[in-house]
Amino acid sequence: MNELSSTNPSTKISISKGLRVLAILALCLAMLVMLAGCIPADKNGETDQNGDQPPGTSVDTGNSTTEPTGDGSIFTDEVVTEQNIFEFVTVGRYLGIEYDQHQILPVTDDDVNTRIRQDMQNLAELIEITDRPVEWGDTAIIDFEGFLDGVAFPGGYAENHSLGIGSGAFIPGFEEQIVGKSLGDEFDIEVMFPETYHQPDLAGQPVVFRIKINGIFAEVLPELTDELVSEYTPFSTVDEYMVLVRAQLEVERIQEADNWNIYNVWSEIIRDTTIHKFPNAEIEFRIARAMMEYEFYAMMYGVPVDYFVFEITNGMSLEDFVEFEVRPYSIEEVAQDLMIRAIASLEGIAVTEAEFNEALQGFIIEYGFENEEQFMEFYGEIPLRVVLLADKVIDMIMQSAIPR
Repeated sequence: MNELSSTNPSTKISISKGLRVLAILALCLAMLVMLAGCIPADKNGETDQNGDQPPGTSVDTGNSTTEPTGDGSIFTDEVVTEQNIFEFVTVGRYLGIEYDQHQILPVTDDDVNTRIRQDMQNLAELIEITDRPVEWGDTAIIDFEGFLDGVAFPGGYAENHSLGIGSGAFIPGFEEQIVGKSLGDEFDIEVMFPETYHQPDLAGQPVVFRIKINGIFAEVLPELTDELVSEYTPFSTVDEYMVLVRAQLEVERIQEADNWNIYNVWSEIIRDTTIHKFPNAEIEFRIARAMMEYEFYAMMYGVPVDYFVFEITNGMSLEDFVEFEVRPYSIEEVAQDLMIRAIASLEGIAVTEAEFNEALQGFIIEYGFENEEQFMEFYGEIPLRVVLLADKVIDMIMQSAIPR
């Protein structure tokens, strides 16, 4: 049975504080990578001008510095231990960090109504539209084929593709030109691929897409009544439900402010960190784990994983997806792990076996694994220990941090 979730979609899955912390830290690394560009800065603020190194010889983890090993590579088959952690990473100042404190935003009536509309989308119905053109917010069923200089390019073709108009799923300018078109219309649109597009031969290129509108659907939300609330929630009236939604939003705002504070502090720590080398085994494990997830989702949809990746990335091949999306993110995760382990080592922070075993059993139950062996095969001992370390390390860092 559908339900009014009355929760933010990003918080529907219950996760531990340690996992939340790791998610924030991963965001720090990812955001700093985008902001810093490709030339890492050292601790003195000087830049490495050798920005044209071959792929695979350097990794920019934000404003932190990466230094090649003796053979010119920053990737190694060495195993990270407590004894050699500082051969992999040098962390600068991490205590007493000054940061801009994020304000807790008040919850307005509009916020409550917006959340309720989001919740009610679980109960929404799609109705077919035949008497008007496509509008913003509709779902259009389209055929499309892309042409570069008059030649169809790979990955630019699909039939009966379901496109949410306003979802931002396609490149800028695509969805906007669907608005105003009617059922059965066939037409061409001109768009420009972003300079950063993952396919180099298309990046920054103007292309033409030939489009046909096969269907138009609109989402219709049910009327919010006491009867609806009573049927789909534990509450009896709309007023009770709205009180709950407001309370949840207030908790989320507090959590959001805490997350931004952690982000601001951790970003400063990243800037004063040097990654000397990365352990290949940990990177490859994370890549394999990520691909297991995508294979699972593909299985759930009953399609091959390469087709699933093609669909969710709007045309990226499985090989490119691993190389340009999964691998870089896995490297960022390992960089983050190295930093946490280094700080924990400096501060004598450890995870006891009792804490580890308790958390292990909790994760097995929470995520539906059959036993420890299955969990370890998927998640791994090191990532779990880092989750637990992250909780302690970030608590210590934030206790010492100084809000401005």
